[in-house]
Amino acid sequence: MKIPPGVLLTAPVLAEIGPVLLDLVEDRYRRDGLPMPENVRREVGEAAEVGRRFRDAARKRSANVPAPVPVVDLGRSPGGASSVMRTAQAADRLGVCPREVRQLVARGRLHGDIVAGKLLVVEADVERLITERGK
Repeated sequence: MKIPPGVLLTAPVLAEIGPVLLDLVEDRYRRDGLPMPENVRREVGEAAEVGRRFRDAARKRSANVPAPVPVVDLGRSPGGASSVMRTAQAADRLGVCPREVRQLVARGRLHGDIVAGKLLVVEADVERLITERGK
C-alpha cells in the first residue's frame, strides 16, 4: 500500500486502517533496512489515534439508536418489509456482546445484512432466538 504525499485520509478510512497502520509503516522501514524517523512515527501514531477515536465514537452512536427501524425487505419475509435492529441492539436483547451477534449471523442463526456499512439484524429472528433460548 502506498499513499502518495498530500493525500487526505478521512476519519472513516483511518478507522479501518488505523489499527495496523503503524505496523505496516514500521515493517516497510524494517524491510528497507532503514530506521523509522521519529517524525514519521509521530505522524502515523497520530493518524492511528484519530482512527481509533472515530471508531469509538461511531460505536457509541450506534448504541444510542432508540428502536428498530423499518426498512425495505431484506429478502427474508414475503410481507415486503422487516423490522431490523443494529448489532448493539440485538446484543442487548439477547444478553450477549455485539461480537456474538455477528457470529450468530455468520453461523446462520440470525439473518442480517449490511446496509450503509452497518450490520442490521432481522428483529423477528432475534425474538425467535430469545424464545428458543428460553425453552
